[in-house]
Amino acid sequence: MNKRSILYGYQIQNGVLEIVAEEQAVVQQVFERYHAGGSYQSISEELNQEGIPFSLEAPRWNKHKVKRVLEEVRYTGEKDYPPLIDQRTFQAIQEQIKNKTARSYRGSQSRSRQRPLVDKISRNIKRINPLNGCLIYRMQSTEQWKLQKTQRKSWP
Repeated sequence: MNKRSILYGYQIQNGVLEIVAEEQAVVQQVFERYHAGGSYQSISEELNQEGIPFSLEAPRWNKHKVKRVLEEVRYTGEKDYPPLIDQRTFQAIQEQIKNKTARSYRGSQSRSRQRPLVDKISRNIKRINPLNGCLIYRMQSTEQWKLQKTQRKSWP
């Protein structure tokens, strides 16, 4: 395995971009595991447990590397790369990522709706001046910032 300066799954041999068979199998496994419901983190942990290196310089997988593999369009044969994944599989995974991200985003929105007062306060507070204990906040109906005296707490 050479330095990871080119996309995982490929190498340049005699000036020609070629598929590395072992890495191609790993790329396909990553797609299969994600399709089966695996998360970026769980897939990276499985690859590390199996002793599959990402590169010589940084052999450990992490969730960011898995995400990059799953979102890399060149694996479908674009930009003069030999295809490792068919277009249909790639698109299905992109849709799955999109749906999973949307569910996660909706979930975080519903949690914030359970704390409307906290969210309102955190949106409107600019900062607390540590020198004089003034709370600087924004009025809801205007963009003007106001000062309000607050009691300074003594810290242990």
